[in-house]
Amino acid sequence: MTGIDVTLYFAVGTFVGVAHLAGLWLTVSRLRRCQRPLAILALSGLARMALLLVALALITGLEWRRLVACTAGVAAARLVVLAWPRTELVRRDSPS
Repeated sequence: MTGIDVTLYFAVGTFVGVAHLAGLWLTVSRLRRCQRPLAILALSGLARMALLLVALALITGLEWRRLVACTAGVAAARLVVLAWPRTELVRRDSPS
């Protein structure tokens, strides 16, 4: 596997991770309007996890090197999304 392949699988993993986290954001943002928020949260979590695993399996063909690159992309997307609100808080709280 070349460096270009690793980069490509990392980028695809990042895209899949962002899609997974976008689904989480949509779910959480709509929980207040639901009559059964716990059920919605649980079903959404199961569906998002199943879609993530199926996407990774289809993209990588379950070849371990590709799977590692894609998983690293998913982890990187998670780290970026977790850091994003902190940077917004720093910008808002800093004196202008």
